[in-house]
Amino acid sequence: MTPMLTKLPQRARRLVLWVSAIASIVLASALFQWRGDDALKLTIWIALAAVAGTAKVRFPGVETSYSFGYIVVLAAMGMLSFPEAVLVSLVTALVQCYWRASKRPSMVQVLFNLFNYAISGAVSWQAFHGLAQIAPDLSMPARFAFGSGIFFLLNTGLVSWILALLTGRKFIEVWENSHLLIFPYCVLGSACAAVLTQHNGAAAWLLLALLPLLGILYGSMRIWARRASASAGVEKPA
Repeated sequence: MTPMLTKLPQRARRLVLWVSAIASIVLASALFQWRGDDALKLTIWIALAAVAGTAKVRFPGVETSYSFGYIVVLAAMGMLSFPEAVLVSLVTALVQCYWRASKRPSMVQVLFNLFNYAISGAVSWQAFHGLAQIAPDLSMPARFAFGSGIFFLLNTGLVSWILALLTGRKFIEVWENSHLLIFPYCVLGSACAAVLTQHNGAAAWLLLALLPLLGILYGSMRIWARRASASAGVEKPA
């Protein structure tokens, strides 16, 4: 057990260990199923995940930043194999941790974020493809909405859980104030990923067509974050 881990509260340390154990199973499963048939395609996806992970926005009162990497992760859910989708999730999380971080993250923080994305990406992939087996007549958008919802709940839930344990606040309070506020933006980003998945054969052209929309989304998020930050500063008592 690392010194950094021993400094955590007991319940937070227990959560980190459980998340690490589950993520280890996910990574072992992905490694066992690895095929690597199309190295070029995978390289492109990794590059997309890395670039998307650099487009980050931080909101006032929120201890985590948000990147557009989740859009690539969700698109990978519908278009890549299980091991490839897990790898794309890891790349997104890793870039998000280090790119223009306000302070250098600890190793525990980095690992928890990596494991969180690995678990969220893996479970959402299984939900999306498993639903196709259970209900083959269900439309792709419906399955994609289900998988995206699973990813959002798991990813934000684990972050809120660890923050609640570290700060002594209630889980629902952390989740509502930190993640529920940006849910509409997540829905729009998920819709973009769904369009890419629906038109798999023309994904590259569709991605170019969606870039202006994603740029507007990113810009609006930054404006909202700045205004919210300014309002918080004005309302803060002297």
